[in-house]
Amino acid sequence: MPASQRTQLFQTLSVLLLIVISLLFAYEGWLPRPWSWLVVFGALLVFFLVLGIWITHEPLGVLINERNLMSLSRLQIVSWSLVIFSAYIVVVMQRIAGHVPNPWAVSVDNHLWAILGISTASFVGTPLILSTKTDKSPSGTALRAASNALGEAPASIQQNAQGTLYSNTDPNDATFSDIFEGDEVRNTAYVDISKVQMFLITVLLIGAFCSDLWSRFSGPLSDLTQLPPPNADILKLFALSHAGYLTFKTVNHTDSANQ
Repeated sequence: MPASQRTQLFQTLSVLLLIVISLLFAYEGWLPRPWSWLVVFGALLVFFLVLGIWITHEPLGVLINERNLMSLSRLQIVSWSLVIFSAYIVVVMQRIAGHVPNPWAVSVDNHLWAILGISTASFVGTPLILSTKTDKSPSGTALRAASNALGEAPASIQQNAQGTLYSNTDPNDATFSDIFEGDEVRNTAYVDISKVQMFLITVLLIGAFCSDLWSRFSGPLSDLTQLPPPNADILKLFALSHAGYLTFKTVNHTDSANQ
C-alpha cells in the first residue's frame, strides 16, 4: 500500500475512533453532561479539520470555496452544523442511557429551523448571485487600483479572476481574512462591512445558544426534551444581516471593461 494511502487510512481510523470514544462519553456519563457535549463537539471539529486536510491539504479547507477564498457563508453553515449536531447527539445518547421512551423524539424549535434555513439560503444564494458577475471583465482602472492595494501584478489578477470576481490560484493562498473582504477585484483589498456585521451577529447568536445549551445540560435528564430555542430578537437581527449581506453582493463594485 502506498504511503499516501496508509496515511489516509490511519487518519480515517483515527477520526472514527475519536467519534466512537466521544459517543461513549456521551452515553456512559463519564463526564458531566456539559463536558460530554464539548467532547462530542471536539470530535466533530476534528472530523471537519481532517476533511479539509484530505481535500485541500489545509486544516480549514472546508471553509475554502471554488475561488480558493475562505467563505463566510461556509463558516456559518459549518459552525451551526457543529453546534447543533453535537448537541443533538448528546441529548439522544443521554436519553438512551436514561431509558427514556422514544429517545429520538427531541423537538427542534421553529426559530432554530429558521436559523438553519437562513444560513443554508445564504450558502446557496451567494454563488448564484456572484455567478452573474463571471461574464464580465474588470476594467484596466479597476485592475490597477487592485494592484496598488494588493501589491500584485495587474496581469496576475486578471488571469486568476473569474469575471470581476477576485480569485486565488491555489487553496493554500486562502486566509481567514478573506471572510471579511470584498468579493470583487475592486473591493477585495477592503473590509466588507456587511460581512463583519453578519459575522458578529452570528458569533452573538451562537454564543447565546451555547450558553443555553450548557444550562440545559447542567439540569436534570427530564429537561432534555428539546434543543433550546434561540432568542427571537437576535434571530431578527440575524435575518436582517443576511438580507444586507446578500443585497450587497448584488451591487457591482468593479468597473467592467464590457461597458
